[in-house]
Amino acid sequence: GSSGKTTVKEMVSCAVSNEMIVHRTQGNLNNQIGLPLSILSASDEADVWVLELGASEPGEIRKLTAIAEPDDAVVTTVGPAHLEGFGDLAGVLSEKLDLLRGTSAAGTAVVGELPAELPREARRVHDAVVVAGLGIDSDFRPEDWSFGPDEARFTHAGTEYAVPVGGEHHLRDAVIAVAAALSIGVSPASAARGLADYRPVGMR
Repeated sequence: GSSGKTTVKEMVSCAVSNEMIVHRTQGNLNNQIGLPLSILSASDEADVWVLELGASEPGEIRKLTAIAEPDDAVVTTVGPAHLEGFGDLAGVLSEKLDLLRGTSAAGTAVVGELPAELPREARRVHDAVVVAGLGIDSDFRPEDWSFGPDEARFTHAGTEYAVPVGGEHHLRDAVIAVAAALSIGVSPASAARGLADYRPVGMR
């Protein structure tokens, strides 16, 4: 995503950690040098890899996806990032959708609800898309939610989730992360316990 990549990567890692041995990208090593380094540092014991991919020029996500060969994918959002390379928002969106194009057809693609073009276009390139957000049209939507300066929480299907960081942006990131964890088979109760252990990465 244009923002929230490292935060969501850390939240997903926490949400799955009670049921799986997780290998995650350290910091935000998400480019053509950092991603291979992240993969090469993985332990043989890891059940799941949570890898962050980033791009600053056209074609980069396609290259990174070919390296990572993802079973499942998450796109947080699309914003006006690196426009010097992509030209406009449509260029940024097209680049990010390359992640879904390179994701296993048997896997799930979780995408944020904003901007509206993201879920609409995501469904055109992958058959199993879960839109996670607060809007009425989202596939994974909390029944209720709240956030303050130091905490964000929401309830989904009777399970309450909370992260010790505030703001609507962290609430939305947590919703996306839980949707991703549940899509690979993690139980709601386990995801809630793991998510509570999330701590922000420096400068994120």
